[in-house]
Amino acid sequence: MKSHDVLVVGGGNAGCAAALAAARNGASTLLVERYGFLGGTATAAMVPGLAKILADDKPSLVIWQTGTTDAINGVAAEDFRTSLDDGVSAIENAGANVILMNMQYSPRTDSMLDVSTLADVMRIVAQQHNALLFDRLGIMRNWNDSGTFDLYTATKNYDMARRVHECIGRALATQIISAAHLDAMRMQTTR
Repeated sequence: MKSHDVLVVGGGNAGCAAALAAARNGASTLLVERYGFLGGTATAAMVPGLAKILADDKPSLVIWQTGTTDAINGVAAEDFRTSLDDGVSAIENAGANVILMNMQYSPRTDSMLDVSTLADVMRIVAQQHNALLFDRLGIMRNWNDSGTFDLYTATKNYDMARRVHECIGRALATQIISAAHLDAMRMQTTR
């Protein structure tokens, strides 16, 4: 049975970017999406399958991007907290480190959907488990507010989305290498 250095749970855009960044930096990487297509899954739906994935693949690190689908579906904060806590406990019990990655920021979505409560829940659960939180929401909000990226303007050109996700991937790879107890020498980081 093959074991992996990094397990990315969730096959949305950021999960794919995280998996690519880890693999490009030399980590044996597995991307897991519960369904047969890339996209979002609610946290509660992901938790039951974690034990088998963790037992089969024995990752050193799990990057769990979550919260967006829960916010869209109106999942109550306490239900989200319970599911997230159960999932992080399962990851820890399997002997893996965990990085929680919160939602993406978009000023268009921000005007229609308040994700702050679930983002706060993620921060609290990360603190309670002494896990890392990759604050994608805060990073992207800062980029938008500072003018680094214009996340409001609609475009059919995917260049900006590619650049945003490359930057997210690099920031996440830096956090992984510096804080997640992986063998940084073996990963041969390049910038």
